[in-house]
Amino acid sequence: MRYHEDSRRRFWGDIFETPDGDINVVQLHPGVVIAWHRHQFQNDRIFVVYGTVRIQAISEDGHRHRWDLDAPKAYPVLIKRNWWHGYSSREGATLIQYNGPTKWDGTDEERHPIDDEMPWT
Repeated sequence: MRYHEDSRRRFWGDIFETPDGDINVVQLHPGVVIAWHRHQFQNDRIFVVYGTVRIQAISEDGHRHRWDLDAPKAYPVLIKRNWWHGYSSREGATLIQYNGPTKWDGTDEERHPIDDEMPWT
């Protein structure tokens, strides 16, 4: 299992050590935006367990997607590979994230700053 904590979140990664993909738990700090990044090979599946989360994504054709999710009425969100995406919390939310189909090793991740070209709205 991997653990990481910084000013944005607490992160427990690969908590069940599955052979394919990672199952992660992320506890977000309120008001902090974690964006933009995308993956070449993996899809992200996100489910909100506690709190309120805004998830945003930009598909390969440039279309913007936005989900405002409140637990316990949340539903799973699929972020497809090559989609820019990120999230923010209004209440210090906790979410479960499954990345797959392969283990995350950082080599497939690309980052982009929040700026005029890709604002967080």
